[in-house]
Amino acid sequence: MSHVVPGGPSSGGPRFCASCGSPLSAGSAFCPSCGTRVTAAAAPPRRRSGVPFAVVVSVLVACLVAATAVAVALFGRQSGTAAAVTTATVSAATATPASTPSSTSARPTSTSLSELYARVNSGVVRIETSTCDGGSIGTGFLIAPNLVATVAHVVEDSAALSLTAGDHGSGGTTSGVVVGIDSQADLALIRTSRSLDGHVFTIAAHDPAVGQQVGAIGFPEGEPMTLTTGIVSGLDRTVSIEGVDRVGLIQTDAAINPGNSGGPMMTEDGRVYGLIDAKRTDASGIGYAVSPRVASSRFAAWHGKTRSVVSADCDFPEAPPNLAGGDLTPPGSDPRADAVADTFATYFHAINTADYETAWRQLSPKLRGPSSSSLARGDATSFDTNVVLHDVSFPTSTTARAHVSFTSLQSSDKGPDGDVCDVWDLDYTLAEHGGAWLIDTVRGHGGGATHATC
Repeated sequence: MSHVVPGGPSSGGPRFCASCGSPLSAGSAFCPSCGTRVTAAAAPPRRRSGVPFAVVVSVLVACLVAATAVAVALFGRQSGTAAAVTTATVSAATATPASTPSSTSARPTSTSLSELYARVNSGVVRIETSTCDGGSIGTGFLIAPNLVATVAHVVEDSAALSLTAGDHGSGGTTSGVVVGIDSQADLALIRTSRSLDGHVFTIAAHDPAVGQQVGAIGFPEGEPMTLTTGIVSGLDRTVSIEGVDRVGLIQTDAAINPGNSGGPMMTEDGRVYGLIDAKRTDASGIGYAVSPRVASSRFAAWHGKTRSVVSADCDFPEAPPNLAGGDLTPPGSDPRADAVADTFATYFHAINTADYETAWRQLSPKLRGPSSSSLARGDATSFDTNVVLHDVSFPTSTTARAHVSFTSLQSSDKGPDGDVCDVWDLDYTLAEHGGAWLIDTVRGHGGGATHATC
């Protein structure tokens, strides 16, 4: 982040619902199948107080896997778009219990899963990425304090990662790098920049038994952490997507949605019996998880890796426009404070969506420089989360002072001192120009340091 101020669809063809994949007619305001509102990308609200962004991620956060030889829509990461339509074949192998089922005894109760959720949710990780097509939100879970397991389509082609552990971020936020990825098996392993506080999960050595009750934890549609429950419906399923056979999948009727991908599917003993991966949308209660047998071997092979194996193939990757966390609600009732909050909301939204021209225009003429290109170069991989407007004051009728803190994620070549995650605590001075409040100077809060490594 070398810039002056630290900071973080259709082309005329068919359209598809970003939530369920159904075709949309021209001018549709709502999806005829699921009722989801169809909207174009919009400017952010002034106040970001943790309202998440419903992002449909690639190949699937909830991939559309239809019945034998039927159409499947593969969602792109950018909200409101659907990728090419292809065909998929689902092969249902015999639903035979695992050879060493450890849970064919008493059926677990919802109470046991409730208690389990309270015990383990601190180790579930919300993953937010910046990518070339608009960023994604998915789920992962700790298998070591500095290792996060997830599925490949959540993190492939990412430029930067935000990793937040636990319900409401209780385990902290940091960044990380993808040190192992297998797109065919749809698995990935992330090494965090620093250890996260939270429950460390154990992956089972074998598949679960058919009929065994399971719980899935994740962030469906980018919502806060959610637990859904169901049973194992079948084993050893094969799904062919775009000519690639995905084998050995576990079928479940637990409710899963975009954002759940990569989250743990576990039993009452707390062990992970699959990574949530896909669902069919032409039927109810048919979802899939990657087998723990497949996942265990891949993660073991990648355990000691440290170098990133993914990158974004574009100059200016984007993050999800509305990230979890933060509060830009101005304190007090002065209407001028609302205008100051608008400036920061516009600025940080523009940084996260790689709209550097708009971000540049939130700077005063003194601070801008000749063009937005230097700001773009410095912030090319950055995105900012947990933006909080702590205080606004007005020393004169034409100047404002604002205390703002936020967390920035960026590739190491763009971060101060090679950092990939920094917590910023800043005092901004804004100047009034033609009715707008523009950022004029910035320094560390109270004259202190501007930032600290996450």
